[in-house]
Amino acid sequence: MNTAEQIILIILAGALAFFLVLAIYLMIQLVRLVKVVNELAAKAQHLIDSAETAAETVKNAAGQVSILKFVHSVVEMVGKRKK
Repeated sequence: MNTAEQIILIILAGALAFFLVLAIYLMIQLVRLVKVVNELAAKAQHLIDSAETAAETVKNAAGQVSILKFVHSVVEMVGKRKK
């Protein structure tokens, strides 16, 4: 090999090593990002479950209140008829 070929070989080997290290670093960062996204998704799922539970509780309470209003109106109607 002559000198020009050796210089090109060294440059290409250096570039290959640089891009290999860069690819490894980027893959590590991607794995970390995926872990963070998974944790965030789990927290969001927990929040959604909590919101659904709260909405169901409010719905049940509203149903009970409407039953109480109906009973109250029936009692008022019966009370007015007796007068």
